[in-house]
Order: sequence, then structure tokens, then C-alpha cells
Amino acid sequence: MLKKIFISAVLLLAVLSFVVSMLKGNNNGEKTVSVPDRVAVINISGSIMSGTDSNDNLFNQTSGVTSGSIMKQIREAAADDSVKALVLRIDSGGGSATAAEEIGRELKRFKEKTKKPVVATMGNTGASAA
Repeated sequence: MLKKIFISAVLLLAVLSFVVSMLKGNNNGEKTVSVPDRVAVINISGSIMSGTDSNDNLFNQTSGVTSGSIMKQIREAAADDSVKALVLRIDSGGGSATAAEEIGRELKRFKEKTKKPVVATMGNTGASAA
């Protein structure tokens, strides 16, 4: 008789654990991927020009970056919830004052909107509009 009670208790425990696992919802086999916290790094190398396309110069040679491309990257970082900070890696001899003003305004909007830190680092060159 004790043997039957023991087997019944084990079976009841197995059934209860199966029911609990079904109720928790962890039985669907879907993998969940969590995105870790990240730091967005924007590299600014060469002359900083105003505009949206860096291929506007003679023979389509890229000699720097444009304010439009940098502003686009800043906006993408602002829209990404996994980004917890923004780093500007600057290696530039300068460029257009208008471009610097546009980038500065976009950075100000980034800070106001996201409350995330912005850090600027200088490479070999950091002058003028940089």
C-alpha cells in the first residue's frame, strides 16, 4: 500500500511540474535575444563639409565627411534604445563653419532628447571646425 501511495505522489508531482511549466509560457521553443547596452562611436576623419553627400567634389573622391552624414548617425544613435552613450572620434583639420554649427545643433538635440552622455575624443588632428 505504501508503494502505491509513493508512486502516486511521484506521478502527481510530475504532472504538477508539467502543468506549471506550461503555464509559465517557456515551452514555445522561441529563442529570445536581448540586445546588450552599447556605446555608439561616430568617426569623423578628414575635412568636415556641409551637405548630405561626400561625393560632390571633383572626380567623386572622398576627402572627408559631411554634416548630413554625421547628423544621420547621431539621429540613428538617438533612436536606438540600446545605445547608452555617444562617442565622437575626431581626426579632422576642420572644415566648414556651417557644418560644425549643424552638427553642434544635432548633438544638442541628442542630449536634450535622450539625456545620454556625449564624449568627444581628438585623434592626431583636431582644429578649426572640428
